[in-house]
Amino acid sequence: MNKNNPHTEDRVSSRGLHRYADDFFQAYNLITSQKNNAVQVRYYLLCHSFELSMKAMLREVGYSVEQLQKFGHDLEKIANELEKNEKTKVRWKLKDKEMIRIANTHYVTKEMEYFTRGAKILVDPDKFSNFLGLWLRISHASIVEIARKEGRPFPSI
Repeated sequence: MNKNNPHTEDRVSSRGLHRYADDFFQAYNLITSQKNNAVQVRYYLLCHSFELSMKAMLREVGYSVEQLQKFGHDLEKIANELEKNEKTKVRWKLKDKEMIRIANTHYVTKEMEYFTRGAKILVDPDKFSNFLGLWLRISHASIVEIARKEGRPFPSI
């Protein structure tokens, strides 16, 4: 999201964000299918996909690009905002909140992109992948439903 681009509001749609989220998830699946260990990369792809899909839903309910940028890459803040917003109807289970918290620990600090010393406690990638796959389907359906209720077209991804 380029702050210097005057057309950013028009160029960043919920559909585009969700499509990118799906692309990052597909990239995760491709790398995983190659039996490549690349733990940092796989973990980053899952977290980034989740971030983009949550921001897509917030974008659909009217959040500006500037508002989305203020969340940064904080998965917990974005997830909490989804839960607070009446239009999204998101209610996380306790186990989902815990998974989000653990995933966020290293993602929000960019430790998945840059080398840092020490051990990391990570979410089980299979559980996170299963959660994310389900979330992507649910969030897409929710975005379509929100758009439909408000009379806006939303082509299928």
